[in-house]
Amino acid sequence: MPKVKPSPPSPKRAGKAKALALPAPAKRTRRRPPGIGTYKPTEQERTLVERMASIGVPRPDMCLLLPSRQKSKNSEMPNISINTLLKYYPEELLKGKIKTHVQVLNSFYKNCVGTDETPGNVTAQIWYTKTQLGWRETLALVPGQPADTPAEIEVTGQLEAARRVAFTLALGARAAKGEK
Repeated sequence: MPKVKPSPPSPKRAGKAKALALPAPAKRTRRRPPGIGTYKPTEQERTLVERMASIGVPRPDMCLLLPSRQKSKNSEMPNISINTLLKYYPEELLKGKIKTHVQVLNSFYKNCVGTDETPGNVTAQIWYTKTQLGWRETLALVPGQPADTPAEIEVTGQLEAARRVAFTLALGARAAKGEK
């Protein structure tokens, strides 16, 4: 069946349709409730968030200590939400955690290597070589070969060599200070 195009409305009917048409709805404007979108963090609050992030305070607990300065039905000021915390304090949350990591790693490095006053910690040195340098204390067993093959001896030999180097360094540090 061929498609038939509808005929245009007659001028008399078009006039009636316009008269009966409802007026266009007024353009809606979104009004924010009072207090929303007006949060401005202070420098003191930024410092507080950075310190809390550095010591590992959970984010919901951080929100409890930061007032939103938004009017509420109660006389108390409500606290900010986690979304507000993430929106206004992203740098402080990241920097606080990074600063703590740097301090811990710096202390570990001093403990591992030692200083003029104290020798390095051999246990810390072994842990560092295992986790950061990929050294292992486990045996590398090769299928089809007995357990006392050169593959096992090589891995064990590297670890023993590392222990001897660490011990020698510790003795050298003590000798440099004049201790026995």
